[in-house]
Amino acid sequence: MITENGWPSCGYSDCDTNPIPGTQANIPLQRGLPNLIMKAFAADINWYVESLNNGAGYSDEGGWTPTNSVATSNHLGGTAMDLNWNDHPMGPQVPDPAAGWQWSAIVGGPEEPRVRELLAYYTYQGVQMIWWGNDWDSPHDSMHFQMGYNTYQNPLTQEFADKFINADGTSKFKASKQGQTLDAATVLAAATGLGAGKAAEILPTLSEGLALAQCTTVNRIAMFIAQTQEESDNYNTTEEYGDGPTGDAYKGRTWIQITWQSNYAAFGQWAAAQGLISDPNQFVDDPTSLADMQWAGVGAAWYWTVQRPQINQLCDEGDINGVTEAINGGYNGLDVRTANWNRALAQGDALLTLTTTGEDDMFTDDDRNLLQQIADIRRPSLSPLRHLGEGDVNTCAGFAWSADGNIHVVLVERLAVTYGDPTATALLMEVAGAADDPAKWPDRQFDAKLAKAILSKVADAAVTAAKAQIQEWLDAEHAQTTAAS
Repeated sequence: MITENGWPSCGYSDCDTNPIPGTQANIPLQRGLPNLIMKAFAADINWYVESLNNGAGYSDEGGWTPTNSVATSNHLGGTAMDLNWNDHPMGPQVPDPAAGWQWSAIVGGPEEPRVRELLAYYTYQGVQMIWWGNDWDSPHDSMHFQMGYNTYQNPLTQEFADKFINADGTSKFKASKQGQTLDAATVLAAATGLGAGKAAEILPTLSEGLALAQCTTVNRIAMFIAQTQEESDNYNTTEEYGDGPTGDAYKGRTWIQITWQSNYAAFGQWAAAQGLISDPNQFVDDPTSLADMQWAGVGAAWYWTVQRPQINQLCDEGDINGVTEAINGGYNGLDVRTANWNRALAQGDALLTLTTTGEDDMFTDDDRNLLQQIADIRRPSLSPLRHLGEGDVNTCAGFAWSADGNIHVVLVERLAVTYGDPTATALLMEVAGAADDPAKWPDRQFDAKLAKAILSKVADAAVTAAKAQIQEWLDAEHAQTTAAS
């Protein structure tokens, strides 16, 4: 059967369930171009518009279905997908709050213009590769995206995929946006749902707090925002409402509330060690000063790294329950913290701008573009002995790192085998020794075998010289230790 958009229907076995790149959402889509193009588009939605990691068990995304109330539904062919249907159900009109994409996107403002920008990117020589159900007259179906009309057996569809889809399943859209300068306050507004003025007000202390808390990844930044936003009543206060357990003097202050005189003293000593204040007793002597906005994010960073040093590990694991329990002692406000987390995560790499506010790294846009080319863009090997059909395998930086590993092996072997160099031979003996303690060096067992194989080609005289060199080093170390004692 031919479905509504011109693609044939198919069975589940004809679909691919590989996850949408950058998410944990696995949806079945027809193998080949539909799976490739639609999941690249969904990955762009996740990065540029709205997180697809926000459903319970990632259950509100779907693709192929065995049945449908619409006889020619494109879901029957695995060429349609519904994204975040709990947030974007069908709606009778546009704009309809129940149907449209209303949350803030990566640089602020409603999401629909972002979706339109992606749809334009996925239009090639007049052929719209992705069709949005919100553009149907009745009903408007804002969760629904599908392969566009006139894409089946159209050579332009394959040409689009060849030109604009990367080997890892993502599109080149993100790379095309890398030169765009993102204003940190606008990103913060989008990540928190705050107004632009409020975001600009709290940005300096939040950025300083992120740096001090070692929150330099998307997960850590999003979690820092999620937790401090809930703890501070949506960034409306830097001290607890009403009297705390110690009265007014040492009540809870900063975004993750520092309470008790002993903690005021500990924070002051830490702040002095960081060079933030000159008098470590400042907050004990003047406790109300801790409520100043400049300490809101800094105090949270102290709690984050000193009082609960396990938090960043939990952030890396995406464990919002664990972080909430570490901060709250329970799960109060978990639903709010989770909503904050998902909204912040939806900003993706744009969150990284929050850690560099006010810093002048002396790089031009051309410099940054070159660095990104070196570090991020994968390229094919130029080796005449590369695998047939290998494709893109590494970044320029990765090739350089790999070359270091390969050349070092060749150099050590040449020095030891050809020239009998004792230092190179001693290094081979050291690495070969990892085989004697596999429990301690489980990741070096292959290296040990390689070192032993090379050692078998080293002359006996060179091995003897290496042992003498090792003994000389040990004697010198022992003499130095004895002299010091």
